[in-house]
This record gives sequence, C-alpha cells and structure tokens, in this order.
Amino acid sequence: MLQINGRNKITPKPETEEYNVRNFIYQRRRPFHPQRLWKLIYDKFSVQQQDDEDEPSSNGADEEDGDSSDIGSDKGSDATSGDDEADEEDLNPPSNQEILANKSNHPLLARLFRSKGTFFLATRPSYQGQWSQAGAMLALTGGDPWFCTLPFEEWTSGDDEIDAMIWHDIKEDDDDHDGDGSSSWGDRRQEIVFIGEDLDVEGLQALLDACLLDDAEFAAWEAVMKMAPLSDEGKTEALQKAFSDGFVDWAYDDDENEHRHDHEH
Repeated sequence: MLQINGRNKITPKPETEEYNVRNFIYQRRRPFHPQRLWKLIYDKFSVQQQDDEDEPSSNGADEEDGDSSDIGSDKGSDATSGDDEADEEDLNPPSNQEILANKSNHPLLARLFRSKGTFFLATRPSYQGQWSQAGAMLALTGGDPWFCTLPFEEWTSGDDEIDAMIWHDIKEDDDDHDGDGSSSWGDRRQEIVFIGEDLDVEGLQALLDACLLDDAEFAAWEAVMKMAPLSDEGKTEALQKAFSDGFVDWAYDDDENEHRHDHEH
C-alpha cells in the first residue's frame, strides 16, 4: 500500500516477491578440483571459454571447430582421483539441445537465472577465474592475478582506507574462514553470486562444495604451494601434474608476469 496525494493506492508486488527470486553469495577459500567442476557444468551449460590465443571456444557438441575434445581430457596424472580415466569418455559435451534439457530438468539448476563472480582453480593458483552465467550460457575466462601474488606497489591505490580493505582481504593468517578446516591463502577464494527462483541455497552450496578439493587433496595442494624453491610457474606445473585440468589455457599478460614474485604462505 502506497499513499499518493493523500489517497491509499495498492501497489503491485515486487517481482522478487511475486516470483520468489532469491540470491546468495557462494564463498569458500578452498580451490575447485578442475575435473569435478567440469563434471558439474559440462552437460548443463554451454560453456564459453577464452583461450591463450584469445579465441572463444564452446563446449557445445554442435560446434565443428571447438576445443570440446580437450576440455574434458586428462592433462595431468591426478593421483588423487583414481577414477578419472574411467570417467574421461563421459566428459565430452552433449548437444546444445541436451544441455538445455539437462539444465531445465535439474532440481537445483533449473531456475538459476544468473550467476557471476570469481572462482579459484587448484591448478591455476596465480590467477583469478571469471565466472559469468545467464540461462544455459556460462562464460569462464582467466582474470587478473590474485592480489596476494603481487608486490605491494602493484596493488596499492594510495588511499589508506581502500588499501586497508585490500590488505584485510589478502592478509595471510590461519583463520578458518568457512568452518571447513582450511586456512586462507591470501585473497584466493570462490566468490560467486547466484540469482534464481526458489533457489535451494543449501542444495546449491552442497553441489559446489562437492567440487572443492577434499582434505587429502587440499593437503597435497598446500604442500606444493609451500615449496619455497619453486617459482609460481613451477608450482602451477606441479599442480597440473597432480590434478586433471582440461579447461583451455587462459590468456596471461607476459609483461605482468615479469613483475610478479612469490609470496609464500
């Protein structure tokens, strides 16, 4: 009810109430296992990716020149997941028609309208991943370096308040941010906003949590990240040998890489 010129007027319900549109932010500090994340999305979304040659690729089986044969492939030995090779044949994307049907029939994803944010892959510890989904389209691309991998002078803004907020985000500590037994590795994290109708928040969180590294995998990941003699590039290579990663290579700025240096946890 809204009063206009002294008279009460009935106002329509906001669409968020009319259709029970909900949103939540998925935040976790552990990285995603690339292959488990791919298993979740490959047959429910038409995944668009930007490779290191800036050529967009799609997971749709209808694409004649796409990189779909590589996306679900096993680039690493992935000693932590013994059934990966057996599952490899099942990771080829279906047709776009099948993808639409799979999403529409999925109990948790059917009414997911939009999601956007930053994601963190175990095999790409130096760079953010950018996540942007609308309907059945999901774009996954490489983003900027995590702040914690950069020297102070490359991220400082000169504004004390802003710099304090950034530093609070990237400070290295042993706090258990998510109650999952994992400590922080700078500002590396999953932070994705999900918007949809009648969203089952707990169900979606559980679905995504299943894609994170488990305790044993995370311990192995941390062991590699703590290898002081290894450069960032060396750690990335070691992690790609330990965990399967079939996503296309991300485009990196070589000039930017020259100024980067290690920040050990």
